[in-house]
Amino acid sequence: MAGDIVEGTPIERIRLREAPPNGPQFVLLHGYAANRRQLLHLAEVLAAAGGEAYIVDLPGRGDSDAPASPLPLEGPRPAMPTPNETRAVLAALERLRDERTVKPDRLVLTGHSLGGGVALDVARAEPPAAVVSLGGLERPVRPGQPRNLLLITARLEIPPLREAADRMHARAGRGSARREFFATHSTLPYSSAVQHAIVEWTNRAVPGARLQIPPWFNEKLLALELAAAFFLVALFFPLAGLAGWWLSFEPLGEIVSESRISAWSPAHLGGYALLAGVASISALSLLQWFEGGVPLRFLHLADGDYLASLMLLSSLWLLPALRPLPWVRDTRELRANLLVALLLAAYVIVVAGGFVTWKIFDLWPTTARWLRFLPLLVLLSPFALGEELLRRTFSKHRDHSPLTAFILWRLALLAAVAYGVVLLRTGQEMIVLHSLPVFLLSLVECYFAETLHRALGSPYACAVLKTLLLAWFFAAFFPLR
Repeated sequence: MAGDIVEGTPIERIRLREAPPNGPQFVLLHGYAANRRQLLHLAEVLAAAGGEAYIVDLPGRGDSDAPASPLPLEGPRPAMPTPNETRAVLAALERLRDERTVKPDRLVLTGHSLGGGVALDVARAEPPAAVVSLGGLERPVRPGQPRNLLLITARLEIPPLREAADRMHARAGRGSARREFFATHSTLPYSSAVQHAIVEWTNRAVPGARLQIPPWFNEKLLALELAAAFFLVALFFPLAGLAGWWLSFEPLGEIVSESRISAWSPAHLGGYALLAGVASISALSLLQWFEGGVPLRFLHLADGDYLASLMLLSSLWLLPALRPLPWVRDTRELRANLLVALLLAAYVIVVAGGFVTWKIFDLWPTTARWLRFLPLLVLLSPFALGEELLRRTFSKHRDHSPLTAFILWRLALLAAVAYGVVLLRTGQEMIVLHSLPVFLLSLVECYFAETLHRALGSPYACAVLKTLLLAWFFAAFFPLR
């Protein structure tokens, strides 16, 4: 089974040919802003140890077009309900059990973050041999129910989830175990210590299980995945340079004139960016108060419609960077530059994104997500162009870097989201929790844009590239509602 749809739920089976026929079976359930491919690494480790793993796309994530469960009005909480996800997993497990593909007495339900809460909900209805929760949501537990419960958190864990694990362990009593390892919440599935703890717990809970992870298997697999991803990202640099050489030995590009922003200091620009972010968040809060939603709520992307609305509103504050627009010295070269930007964006999405989808995280949009990609192209283009010209006009000063302008603007927007969560009670805690990976992805986007600008000298081409990458990120990353 590779990417089958079982009762409307995408499921993929990971198993080595030489694995024992009656070995332990793992159903791996991912977190809130994730999909089944995020747990492929853990599934391959468990399969190499001698088990059989099933990775599942929960509703609204990955290849599943079913809606995700709505977040509580007060925002994400450790005990928030997940009815849609639980029903989907139960229906898929019932079908697999009827087909004798999955045997409850050999089944280990393993969930990360939101998936941990789903695993505990499923275990109440269909008791497995064991349950493993990796920084999972809180659910009602009692002594022996579920049996063989292992609660794992990270040393650098989200505090409410660590407290939830402590409470569940206290209620579960004997027959359960509580472990904590040096990791972050997001890196728990990749930790060798966590993987060995899951294997040891499975050998204890499943009769006859003799799982054993091959020496250094996790480390070698991680090294290969990271090396391949780094190579594909780094390959963008020579491809952009080759495109610039093909167009001309010395591309003319477009001329970005100086503006008032060119004379600003980094502190001045940072204050302006923070003011723009806070004003945009306040405007969104007023719109939610009077209209009951954000401007781009029709996208039905959980948290994504809010973040895209923030970028759209913040574009108004980028208008000073758009006056005047860059002067085009050669329209034929501009058309060629835009074509190069489209081709390089296709490389990032299809080749680099294809590898990431294959081994790390599903970034290939479904039909429903592609339908959101098209309006996102239009809606995010003012932000991409404004931010790109802000970077260029700011770097006209000899002591200023375009990277400085980019970092200040993006960090200000994330800080504004935190301001909304703390002071305005906007309920967007998930964006704050995922701010680090979002910012790291922003730096990768900046690398692509800066590399293209060095090759072509075209801010318009960079804006097209950024628009395509931003629309792709929003369409592929956020859960569907």
